[in-house]
Amino acid sequence: MVGYSILLARVAAKRMQKTAWGGFTMREKRKREKSGRAITDSAPPEFETESATGSMEKERSTMKNILFSTLFFIAVCAPSVQAQPLFDSAEFLDESTLDINVVDDWHVDTVNGTTRQKLVDIRVAEWWPGFDYRVLVRFIVPLDAPATGIHLTGGNTPTALQSDRAVSWLEAPLLAGGIVQTVVKASLTGGAATEVAMVERLLATLNMRYSQIWIWPMIEMRAITAAYTETAHFLPGKVAISGGSKNCMTPTVASIHDARITAVWGSVCSPWLSPLDLLEAEAVEDVEA
Repeated sequence: MVGYSILLARVAAKRMQKTAWGGFTMREKRKREKSGRAITDSAPPEFETESATGSMEKERSTMKNILFSTLFFIAVCAPSVQAQPLFDSAEFLDESTLDINVVDDWHVDTVNGTTRQKLVDIRVAEWWPGFDYRVLVRFIVPLDAPATGIHLTGGNTPTALQSDRAVSWLEAPLLAGGIVQTVVKASLTGGAATEVAMVERLLATLNMRYSQIWIWPMIEMRAITAAYTETAHFLPGKVAISGGSKNCMTPTVASIHDARITAVWGSVCSPWLSPLDLLEAEAVEDVEA
């Protein structure tokens, strides 16, 4: 089963790589560049029309979903698939390698003045030799007291993180535990080319480090580490992570490897299928009753 999943991941990744370059594989792209021909010249017929381009984008999205789902399965089975564990706790707990850049230091928020906030840029990891991957992280704590524990979310955007934000009515009860926000994405440093390079390395090595299933949870675990460097603002406590879709899958994987994570809540999250999600007759009857 694991062997089949690896094969499926390779096929999906290869196809995703091809659709990323307008119908050409990376090898074909490089051959055309070497010969002086543009990547758009003489594109394969199935990629020439506008409707075909839309189909290509749809296929790329489908391949990404297949790739992530199979990688998720392999990640859960990682101890039996890889010689090394999927994550090294010494790596994601190491505060000395965060290389924190302060974008906006601690201050009373400019929205309604009810919290203290700070924005930083952190080093997640040297993803591969010579390439540091970095993300933005926003910290939000009570106005007059340190937070105990963390509520972390990854479903944000770099643009949104740039500005102070108000705490919603849903988050307000969680504020005593502090709020940490980041962006779970594989192309924040280097853009789309980073994802292409990631896929190339995954295909060449079958090393799960070069996949979303590694970098996404690593982002969240490193955000937790960064928060706990702020000892005057975050006290050790329970860590809860919430989100939907990939922002549920991501903490699901992270929680397996990071003992600091005590709770995960997710919506539209395939690993957490309930009897109702599976349309089991008894569960459906209970709802309809």
